[in-house]
Amino acid sequence: MNDRRKKINYGSNWIKKLESLRNIILVKIAIFRLLRSGDRDSIILADTLKSTLKIDLSPEEKIWIDKIEQLRENLNASTTKISLVDYGADKSGEHRTQQDMYAGKTVTTTVGEVCRFGSKSLFWSFLLFNLVREFKPAVCIELGT
Repeated sequence: MNDRRKKINYGSNWIKKLESLRNIILVKIAIFRLLRSGDRDSIILADTLKSTLKIDLSPEEKIWIDKIEQLRENLNASTTKISLVDYGADKSGEHRTQQDMYAGKTVTTTVGEVCRFGSKSLFWSFLLFNLVREFKPAVCIELGT
């Protein structure tokens, strides 16, 4: 193996932009397939995906989204230490028994880390918002990971 090859920094901005571009392409493919199916719900879903890509907000929605994103930014920057009980959604290298996962493991982290790894990106948050708005379900539960 060539030792001079650079290791890829998966946290770098260009990797994030590349992933974003990949997601946009995948969404556009999904829109095409949904429209081609022709049924009512697929067409609504395709239109919802299109408006999500455009981030098409009313002035009132923009105010609320801006407030939420400002709160997210503040929480992301927080270095306040907190303790949480982790029930098993931990590092893949850790092998816990069912009993260990049931009991949980107390971990110390920061509010910022929990927010960065536990919240959805703007795109996925906006997609969920649009799906609920368009389909108007009687009950909606977002279960997370």
